[in-house]
Amino acid sequence: MSFEEKSTWITALSLGVVNGWYFARILAEVTRVEADAIVYQGSLLVTLAISVVLIVIGHIVVAIANPKAADQTDERDRDIERRGEYFGGYVLGSASLLVLGLAIVEVDHFWIAHAILAGLILSELVSAVTKIVAYRRGF
Repeated sequence: MSFEEKSTWITALSLGVVNGWYFARILAEVTRVEADAIVYQGSLLVTLAISVVLIVIGHIVVAIANPKAADQTDERDRDIERRGEYFGGYVLGSASLLVLGLAIVEVDHFWIAHAILAGLILSELVSAVTKIVAYRRGF
């Protein structure tokens, strides 16, 4: 497994687990309380920080384990990266339109903030899954 593929797995797992936990917790809270009464800003920022820290630590550990592989990328890695980002970009663009629609109809900030976060996370996960499939099955 190349460094790029390991990096993609680290990103996908970190984002999926941490943000999955966050959304599960927030949606459970929405079932009990009105959305405008939920104080979510701090936990949203902490969730993002934890995601970034886990991804950085994971990359460092993998780079330390095999420092020569961390500097090597080939044409296949670049093609896979480009394809993954291509699909992730489509998801991010679609999510942006959804968020714009929410803002136009003046939905509560809670829903707009979480739609933005969901769009960002979903685009990264689609990108990562696309890359992992390309590494495993080819394209």
